[in-house]
Amino acid sequence: MAQVSMKILAKNDYQSFSVFLKQPALYATAIFYSISIFTWFLALKLLPLSLAYPLQALGYVIVTLLAWSIFSEPTSPMQILALSMIVLGVVLLSLSSGK
Repeated sequence: MAQVSMKILAKNDYQSFSVFLKQPALYATAIFYSISIFTWFLALKLLPLSLAYPLQALGYVIVTLLAWSIFSEPTSPMQILALSMIVLGVVLLSLSSGK
């Protein structure tokens, strides 16, 4: 969600820095990134790094799906194939880790 709120923020043309600082999307981005950092620390506490780090790759999949659904960004068959391969890779890594 941090990427989505940042995209919303980036789509606007700001006349001044003070106008930029008044945008709710700026604060939403900071909150979402803070939540992301907290959940990353939690993941590192609960999972081996060799499993937790590849799980971050699912962010590519989630952000692409959000971009498609919220911003109507096009998704090509090649992108869908690549995202499917990412998901398959993460699943295989999690199965091989024994957790």
